[in-house]
Amino acid sequence: LAKAIWERLCPEGWPLRIQELPEGTALVGGALRDVLLGELQVKPDLDLVVPTQAIELSRSFAQKLGGKSVTLDFDRDMARLVVRGWTIDFASRLGATLEEDLWRRDFRLNAIGLTLDSNSRLYDPTGGIPDLFAKRLTAVSEQNLLEDPLRLLRGLRLMAQHQLSLESETRIAIRTHAAMLPMAAPERIQSELKLLVTANSADEVMPLLKGYGLLDLWKNTGKSFDTPAPSLRNAKDFFSVEKSLALPLARLTHLLSDDGLAKLRFSRRECQRCKTLRKWQDRYDGFAFKSLDESDLLQLHQDLENDLP
Repeated sequence: LAKAIWERLCPEGWPLRIQELPEGTALVGGALRDVLLGELQVKPDLDLVVPTQAIELSRSFAQKLGGKSVTLDFDRDMARLVVRGWTIDFASRLGATLEEDLWRRDFRLNAIGLTLDSNSRLYDPTGGIPDLFAKRLTAVSEQNLLEDPLRLLRGLRLMAQHQLSLESETRIAIRTHAAMLPMAAPERIQSELKLLVTANSADEVMPLLKGYGLLDLWKNTGKSFDTPAPSLRNAKDFFSVEKSLALPLARLTHLLSDDGLAKLRFSRRECQRCKTLRKWQDRYDGFAFKSLDESDLLQLHQDLENDLP
């Protein structure tokens, strides 16, 4: 299985050479999960566990390859390298061995590791591969979720992306500890939300996101929050490019207030787009804007022509 995964990953096409990575480096998480699910992208996101100095290593590769390195978590020694359309995350190993590190990860299906050496080996100490084949999301442990509260949100994002069912004890843990999410960095929460609102199964997951109270600190308190979330079911006549443009924006506006968007460090442009959409949602008359006069209709189209079908 390790050999088959290695061939599918095509490491010779990666922007960095395996030989330049420190001894003991392993690939974990997303790319392995996607190979086993048959969902591997042309340029998959790579998550690398290195023995130490992950941030420094990311910066070194950024300088060498002409990319950009972003520190994700200084205390946990995590950084992201963005280069030529690739995203490569580096994290220093937790524990003395790869297996110890995997036991400290968030969900079983992310706790799979592949060593990057001449005798590549596959590690799955928690049972992530059976979970993948069962399309089931199970936390490695409740304590692991609490060590990095962003994992509470990440679980729902993974469900939305991969159409996973949520194991019962994991469901209880996420709901019980939802109030801890604000302990995570705003930029990291923003990143997870952007992925979630573009996912194919966002419709099924958004009620959980609201019901568990994960976004209570930043949520939209307007009337649109009490109506059903923007859904693919209401967009069956749209072209796919229209859905990809309109639905993520509508979902963000539905979930987050203008103040919440700002606190989660969304860009000025993203905040303005949501604010404009919210303005027209609040003016919606229930009759396809038939109560608007000509000047207001013109303004509606000018405001939203680049964002909505």
